[in-house]
Amino acid sequence: MRGSLVSPAVFFVLTSGCALSPGPEYGVYDPVESVNRRSYEISEALDRSVLRPVAVGYRKVMPTFAEDAVKNFFANIRSSESALSGFLQGAPKRGFRDTGRFVVNSTLGLGGLVDVATALGMDAQGEDLGQVLASWGYTRSRYLYVPVLGPTTVRDLPHLIVRASLPRLAMRENYNAWVGTIDLASARAEVLMDTDVRDEASLDPYTFTREAFYQRRRDAVFNGEPPVEAGFDLLLEDFDEE
Repeated sequence: MRGSLVSPAVFFVLTSGCALSPGPEYGVYDPVESVNRRSYEISEALDRSVLRPVAVGYRKVMPTFAEDAVKNFFANIRSSESALSGFLQGAPKRGFRDTGRFVVNSTLGLGGLVDVATALGMDAQGEDLGQVLASWGYTRSRYLYVPVLGPTTVRDLPHLIVRASLPRLAMRENYNAWVGTIDLASARAEVLMDTDVRDEASLDPYTFTREAFYQRRRDAVFNGEPPVEAGFDLLLEDFDEE
């Protein structure tokens, strides 16, 4: 691998925005909503015309075992970010657990096609660089909607970039357009039900997506157990905006 995924200069620019983001910790912050909404509309148009039909077709033609194998393969590659993030957060147990998962699944799991580690009780820790930055004090970040890649924040953008890049970096010359297409189709197929429910039940899918993203990220930062204060802050902020 030549150089780092995010250069120190770019990393500084991405993370320096924390000082410019006033408000309650982990609360919704969308100062460029008009731009994000336009980006969301473009992404949704592309999704309706291309990505969703491809994902639906992928789910129809792929046997369940093959679909699971593809999902496991890419998840195993991306678990390296989780392992590193565990160590960077000062949580070595989480880091070692994901490192162990990677080793087990890459060997006994036939290169990651079979999730042997979970069967052995080695659950995925689900850490990432966005959580690392949050643990370092970057608790408030402005919202971004990136076409195709989806919702994120300035703080979580390095995670999004690394997540998208890891298969190419890991597979090197074996990575090609077909591999990228299968990865994208698999990822889109995983959330078909979620997006269908969102579109059917929500009056404003953009707001629903944004609120759900912040809720999910806050839960991830606190490993599923966010403090009560964070929840109250978010509720109070939403109340004030009405």
